[in-house]
Amino acid sequence: MRHAEGWHNKHARELPNWHADALGLTEAYRDARLTPVGEGQARALNAELAANATFAPPDVVVVSTLTRTIQTAALAFEGFDVPFEATELCRERIADHECDHRRTRAALEADFGSFVDFSNVVDDDDALWTSRKEVEPDEMAATLCSERAADFLAWLAARPEPRVAVVSHWVFLKHLFALYPAFPELAENFRNAELRVAAISARRNDEL
Repeated sequence: MRHAEGWHNKHARELPNWHADALGLTEAYRDARLTPVGEGQARALNAELAANATFAPPDVVVVSTLTRTIQTAALAFEGFDVPFEATELCRERIADHECDHRRTRAALEADFGSFVDFSNVVDDDDALWTSRKEVEPDEMAATLCSERAADFLAWLAARPEPRVAVVSHWVFLKHLFALYPAFPELAENFRNAELRVAAISARRNDEL
């Protein structure tokens, strides 16, 4: 699942000077939160899932360490009584967009520690932001991001839960599903708050 609309999504679409003034690189958008529209998108998904008699709730909800994914997950899975766990492995591709620069672990725990397990987040500051840039050879096929996606799949495969909800980001998800070239439709761009269902095997890159 991709997160719902964040302020960076809204302003990139609506502000005429977004690109000219490189607004996305400014501190104002660091770890961007959901807009009211985004909150509504996540609540709408929650209602859709609750009304679906065939929907089997996940055994765990795995979230990126960025605020907008945690907010989306909290609203989308409200009322399902499932645990939440954060991991850096499924955060957005790490480049220079401040929306993808996470806040400190302490700040995240202050906001969401009552229901999200942050034990997998080792560093308080965003050490990956300064030490790892996933930009080569290009943003839609970054080698380091693909490697992290493969690591994430291995991490999922080692978990005991058969049904895992993953709330992440569209560029990261494109890298993840690009590991399965036999299913190109899964790597198509995700809309905000879009949920897709797949049975994933980590055994072979062409197996789903």
